[in-house]
Amino acid sequence: MASFSITCMSSLLDDVNELLRQNQGDLGTLQNIKKTLEANKILYVADRQYVTRLTKKLMKDNTPKVHSTEHARNSESIRELERKIRADRTED
Repeated sequence: MASFSITCMSSLLDDVNELLRQNQGDLGTLQNIKKTLEANKILYVADRQYVTRLTKKLMKDNTPKVHSTEHARNSESIRELERKIRADRTED
């Protein structure tokens, strides 16, 4: 999967350029939005929402996920540490 590097501080035009670079969304719509932004024209609210929605979705999709086996392994490690702590306390 390609990386997606939109940051919270980027401009709308930067986001559109990144979406185009990543070949995400409707490319014709994104090209029209890009032309509008570059011409300093008013952008429709729906177009702004489209870019925002697509950007958020892709950021969410590219967030690393913890696999269930890794989660289970971590949970078991925590339980084992808790048992050791309880055992150490009872020895004192």
